[in-house]
Amino acid sequence: MKVEFGFTPYSERLNGRIAFLGLAVLLLLELATGKSVLSYHTLSIVLVLVPI
Repeated sequence: MKVEFGFTPYSERLNGRIAFLGLAVLLLLELATGKSVLSYHTLSIVLVLVPI
């Protein structure tokens, strides 16, 4: 079986599907709890995760 590395159409399609699944889970979490996902973290953790 030939394995392709890099930006292949298959890998990009799979990455997009997994990203969409993650966004859908976050949306369902917000709808179920009524809290924003960012409210689960303190400000210092958010600033570390998002470099300025």
